[in-house]
Amino acid sequence: MLVNPGGPGGSGLGLVTLGKDVPNNVGQAYDWIGFDPRGVGLSRPALSCIPNYLSGPRPNYVPLNKDLENIWLMHSK
Repeated sequence: MLVNPGGPGGSGLGLVTLGKDVPNNVGQAYDWIGFDPRGVGLSRPALSCIPNYLSGPRPNYVPLNKDLENIWLMHSK
């Protein structure tokens, strides 16, 4: 069983102990795998963000017209 802590920023290494709490010893029949996602905790390589990444202007993701919207929709399928 792969366990993911969700996020943001939670460690998943300790979640491997969840198997012992599954009723009727069902959890013991599986390998439990936990990990630290997105560069948190003990994950390597460590995450390093670009300075000011969140403060810059964002692209406008609203289509300029109906034709462009239809093209985007076609490519998303």
